[in-house]
Amino acid sequence: MNHIDQVADIIYDLTGYTPVKNDFYDYSTIYISPSLVSPNLDLIDVEYFNAFLKEKTLAGIETKKRELLRLRWDYSYSQRGYLSVLDGSTFDEGDNVIGGTSGATGTVYKIDGNTLYLKNVEGTWQSGENITDNDDSTSTTSSLLHTLSFPFFIDVKVTRFNYDVSYNESVGTDFFLELRIEGRWSL
Repeated sequence: MNHIDQVADIIYDLTGYTPVKNDFYDYSTIYISPSLVSPNLDLIDVEYFNAFLKEKTLAGIETKKRELLRLRWDYSYSQRGYLSVLDGSTFDEGDNVIGGTSGATGTVYKIDGNTLYLKNVEGTWQSGENITDNDDSTSTTSSLLHTLSFPFFIDVKVTRFNYDVSYNESVGTDFFLELRIEGRWSL
């Protein structure tokens, strides 16, 4: 999983919004793309991303702005990774899962077919063990946990917030917000 996917996962995890990568423009969607800003640090891997939002209402853009600005102080790293299971359809996002043999635990935060992405992982998952969720749905793991290295630091800044000067609620307008997201990973 590359860094832009990791930042997109963090945005989804905290806000419930699914960012679209490298595309632009539609209403009610968050777009994320690599930024042209170059970091000047030697001991860490720093990447910048631009997030673009366009909304029809001031309330809508303000809600998303508030949620995304929370990234800078609400995001806390937890052990994350993904593993393959024989049947991913038996699980839902938010399920707490446990390995039948290893006793390893985690919370499903994303499902991609038969791949479960887990956060708050504790223990060592084994391939071939039964995995059960809090509703007693089960499957069998078909891989070990692949650890994901998420950023240890995130900062978010508003770089542009525009709307028509003549805006009033009866006429309406397009609201546009651009954010710069900085992520830092250990080398």
